[in-house]
Amino acid sequence: MCNLIFTRKALLFPNRLILIFHLLTAGRLITSYASRITHNLLSLRMILYNISIIIEDRSHDQVVNWLKSHLRTSTYEINFLKMLDSPHEGTTYCVQLLAADDTVIFKFQEDVVAEMQTYLTAHHPERAFIFESKMQYLSLE
Repeated sequence: MCNLIFTRKALLFPNRLILIFHLLTAGRLITSYASRITHNLLSLRMILYNISIIIEDRSHDQVVNWLKSHLRTSTYEINFLKMLDSPHEGTTYCVQLLAADDTVIFKFQEDVVAEMQTYLTAHHPERAFIFESKMQYLSLE
């Protein structure tokens, strides 16, 4: 017979709400996210700001190491991703920010993206390229 303990916590982060459910059974903690609820809350007003960075192979290691170092010091909650099936030569990485509005994106561009562009232009001219895009979350309802 297993002892089941069920608790629910609501965590508030800037611009989002995540509900976390904990289930303790046989000494193991299983955490699941109420992703549909979270998605519905986000879809009301959130914008995904994406920066794609295409890096030539000869600059790859230096650029990725600098990006990781630079992004670790950021106060923004961002995601750093590697594109697996890029149609471009070299390697493509993405930096993504979830923002409530364009004001947050503009501030992120000033605080993070400007320094990124300066570094790439100065140290890796014509070997690393940045493309930006903004996407709005939509409801399936």
